[in-house]
Amino acid sequence: MAQQPSPPVLPFELVQEIIQTLDGEDDRPTLLTLLQVSTGCWEAAARVLYRTLVLTKDRIERLFLSGGEDLAVVSDKPEERLVHLGHRTRRALSFTVRVELHDIGDEHIYLLWAATIPDIPLFPNSRQVLVRHYTGRWRATCWFPEKDVPQDVDLFDQIDLCVLWDQAFFQSEFLPAKKLKQVNIHGVYRPNFHNTPYPDEWEELRWFVYSASGFADRAAETFDNVEKFLDDIDPDSKLPPVQHLVGTDVWEDATLGNLYRERGWVPSPTSRIQISFDTAEWRAPPCVVCGEKFDFPLDTQVNYKGAPHWFNA
Repeated sequence: MAQQPSPPVLPFELVQEIIQTLDGEDDRPTLLTLLQVSTGCWEAAARVLYRTLVLTKDRIERLFLSGGEDLAVVSDKPEERLVHLGHRTRRALSFTVRVELHDIGDEHIYLLWAATIPDIPLFPNSRQVLVRHYTGRWRATCWFPEKDVPQDVDLFDQIDLCVLWDQAFFQSEFLPAKKLKQVNIHGVYRPNFHNTPYPDEWEELRWFVYSASGFADRAAETFDNVEKFLDDIDPDSKLPPVQHLVGTDVWEDATLGNLYRERGWVPSPTSRIQISFDTAEWRAPPCVVCGEKFDFPLDTQVNYKGAPHWFNA
């Protein structure tokens, strides 16, 4: 009896190429199965699964917490602070190029610190970070973590950062990176830079203003806050300016008029604070992380109880 020919075997390089075409969300069950096949398949599948990492409270606990430790207890001593992640987990985190943090608490920030090896970023190859927090939109409900960031902890290396809502803006101070490239601030109703040391260095800092009429009324107050903040961290004016990008030019005259009357401020190319109004002639470049400008990132275009009128308009 003639021997049956063996089925053809694909070269593993081709298998890797096929795995790379899978989608991290839509093909998640397939990718999870591939993790169990072989070391080579684990590597290829993990690169897809961890390319974009969405971290919620539950997922942070599943990834980093073991043994039922108290999340809020983080030692000041590096040797006692470390959450011992397996080699494969750290390897997988090195595949992440985009991190999204959704509605996390201070205890979960502490857990990220605890998982970081001193002086080595937890997400060494992440280039984009998005932080959003719905439950602390308003200044009255915003809080700061009680602990200071350990000096030897950097969660990221060089990143573009996008923050949504006030609480995310304040939290982002406690998510340290070695270098901030473009910082984009969305939906922060009344920023108060000088009450927080964050950020202290950037290549580009842009605040997208949605409520142009409200901004016109409080422009002088906002500028005072930003000026105090810049005086503290950048007295020699070496950093790029803070850019306020306003979604319409309807209130341009009112905004500039208020600033001139109340603070004597006039637009200047050398000013540490710049204002640009979106018009038919000039359009603000979108956020490099979320791709939006004066619309809200991701799936936030929904009605939230207590949101301002301009949010639900």
